Amino acid sequence: VETGFIPSLDENISAVELHLSTLGINVKAVCANVKSVCASCTNDDVVQFIKKLQKILEDVNKDDVKSLLLKGIELTVIMNTAIESVDTEYISILRLPACFLQWLWSNRDRYVLPHINFALVDSQIREDHAGILKQFESSEDYLEGLENHLDRTRDQHVDTTMIDWINLNDGSTFLAKVQITIGELMQTNDIKKVPRLVELIKLYVSITFLKSTIMLRVCCIAQTMDSKSLIVSGIKNVINKEQQSDRKFFKCFEQPTYNRAVFFACFNPSENDLIVSFAKSRGVQFQSLRDELDGKHFALRPQKWPMYWAIMSCNPWGTIWSTQSPYDRKSLYFDFQSVSEKDNYFLVKSFQWKTWYMFMKDTASLRGKEGKPGADGEWKIIKFEDGRYMMCTREWPGKFAYMKDAMLGEVVAGYGDRGKAGHWIFEK
Repeated sequence: VETGFIPSLDENISAVELHLSTLGINVKAVCANVKSVCASCTNDDVVQFIKKLQKILEDVNKDDVKSLLLKGIELTVIMNTAIESVDTEYISILRLPACFLQWLWSNRDRYVLPHINFALVDSQIREDHAGILKQFESSEDYLEGLENHLDRTRDQHVDTTMIDWINLNDGSTFLAKVQITIGELMQTNDIKKVPRLVELIKLYVSITFLKSTIMLRVCCIAQTMDSKSLIVSGIKNVINKEQQSDRKFFKCFEQPTYNRAVFFACFNPSENDLIVSFAKSRGVQFQSLRDELDGKHFALRPQKWPMYWAIMSCNPWGTIWSTQSPYDRKSLYFDFQSVSEKDNYFLVKSFQWKTWYMFMKDTASLRGKEGKPGADGEWKIIKFEDGRYMMCTREWPGKFAYMKDAMLGEVVAGYGDRGKAGHWIFEK
């Protein structure tokens, strides 16, 4: 019976080595160590891990700045799972993605930090951010020394107390303060503050990611040295605590609230892959309404005047106004057509006049016109916890449609939450 490497796993490890080499990362010693440990491994957790690792790295491109950080986030997800699921005997396999994370840290000025427009970040936060990176540098220097020792000597018996030199709590206080600031700014009605808020969220994500790269690598080394030590348990507890904090914090992005309506109106997930990918890594998905609204028709009623409906009139301007007694049931309904699943933009047209679309004029009045509109008629729909909706256009984010007066019947738009007059019931 042949007792050599299992060809598929050996080939997968070699493929990972090749992918990393395209970035200039030398992992020959690491791969040799991993192959020696996993030579006869049939453990499904290990096999699936290396295959996932290979898939993530298969199209790495040194010049694609954005994708490399996103891949780093993906790697932290599978590493977090592997730390708990992979037998300690094979835990050294985590050294492969750890090499990529270490490379990202070393090249953070090119691949991590450029995602942030620091000109929009408060000066005090920028100063604190620089200080946190200095703290990380001290831990990173020591950590890299431990990694090099393990890779060079294959000595698995280094005293685990050496890890005490690495402070896993670096950055925690700073990140907690940033969480509070983000939470406060998300309640703004000033659309001009949203770009600054988005950059602050990116900064939070970047620092959290860099911190996680250190913690995961420390945990990998500690488990390799002595899997049963209290140090390993302590590291895992810190990692779990940080992730729970992130998950709890990012839950606010999952379900919009009225006091954060302006933020959700201005924030487009399609333009913020970094934030969306990190939120996903913490089990948080941004709202998507395509399945709920696309290709369907609804009558629109404001919460303030539930006996009135918005309709598109038959006058030459297609004025959007209210009625309590529609002359034709069809006139009550609007068709919704998705134009952006990620960002929840829809075209809204009359069910009765199929070629007439609702749009917003620069005077803030709502009208209908024949033919597909531009950004003035691409409506961002936001659904709230109570099942009601708010609407604004891509052209004027944060300027929400509302029924000005039920008796006079005008439907217009204004910045910020207009209260129950702008909280719409979508009625099938």
